[in-house]
Amino acid sequence: MTMTVLNSNRPRVCVVATTPLSVHFFLRGHLAGLAEFTHVTLATNPHTDPHTPPLNLPVARHPIDIERRVRPWKDLRALLQIFFLFRRERYDLVWAVGPKAGLLTMIAGFIARIPRRVFIFQGEVWASRRGVGGWVLKMADRCTARLATHLLAVAASERSFLAAEGVAPLSRTQVLGNGGITGVDLTRFHPSPSARLEIRKQLNIPSDSRVALFLGRFTRDKGILLLAEAFRIAAHRCSNLYLVLVGPDEEGLISEIRKKLGETAERHRALGFTSRPEEHMACADFLCLPSLREGLNITVLEAGAMGLPTIGAPINGLKDIIQHGTTGYLVDDRSPQAWAKAIETLARDENLREQLGTNAMAWVKREFNKPTIEKRYLDYFNACLKGPPRRV
Repeated sequence: MTMTVLNSNRPRVCVVATTPLSVHFFLRGHLAGLAEFTHVTLATNPHTDPHTPPLNLPVARHPIDIERRVRPWKDLRALLQIFFLFRRERYDLVWAVGPKAGLLTMIAGFIARIPRRVFIFQGEVWASRRGVGGWVLKMADRCTARLATHLLAVAASERSFLAAEGVAPLSRTQVLGNGGITGVDLTRFHPSPSARLEIRKQLNIPSDSRVALFLGRFTRDKGILLLAEAFRIAAHRCSNLYLVLVGPDEEGLISEIRKKLGETAERHRALGFTSRPEEHMACADFLCLPSLREGLNITVLEAGAMGLPTIGAPINGLKDIIQHGTTGYLVDDRSPQAWAKAIETLARDENLREQLGTNAMAWVKREFNKPTIEKRYLDYFNACLKGPPRRV
């Protein structure tokens, strides 16, 4: 529904996100907390991500026709929708999540003279692309940064990367605490031996097997095809190794995944979107994330809270939360052979796997629990609202 003008002294905030799924995963606590001292409008596309559970948040909802992919005419329409919303409601602060939402929100907010325009960098699409397309996306992020009055990054490595690439200077970009956009709910994410046995039984995976887990969107940028090739190599050497893939198949890759798995395909389980990732983490022994780009990945932190080490790529965002040789492995080589070796090592060495998992659990509990990170964001927004507007 569209928000109407509210006669109140409470500050008025609009959060713009491309999809409600990102709100479900990352922002529920933030919006609920913001609603305690501001009037909040959530502007997003209600027709994307049909798997998203009901948000049930104390915020107004406003639909916009915004999509992840570049669609010039649709993007122009979404820009106009956001602009007219901002002109009508005169928000005190707007916050955009995601690169497309960020660009359109900062442009619309600048033209509509919204005094506080917040954007958070969470991993750059152009970082893994070359040519004209990558350059255009990079210039879009530079425009977003230029038009924002307040800039955040989810990791220290990303903040440095943005400065080195000339997108956002260090002086204008801030990392809250140790980074991240949302913390881990330790009441949900913790080891569960009973769930481990139950989920393995449901998936027809032997209880004494070793299970590698991928949890995320099925896209090429997430490295899922590389993981399939690596698993096929490792599975030939480890007869009790299984692969569980959990997430929405956004690019229609499942046939190609099975082809790359070859004769080991019978030892994989491809599942769809889940609203209870902790159940599948409970059945796993370690997490694999060979992404080309990431923000500060919450799945790695949630897995760590459950005692799972992670094998990841040493990219911005992941190298901030995977401590090589302490909480997991960083594989610098993007060959299937190198990833297969890391998978095989963790599958075979139980003592190493348990030590890495124990370290990961202690670190996440100390640095990334949900209430602490959400409070940092709420304190930040409260300070933004109380402080004078910034000029750009």
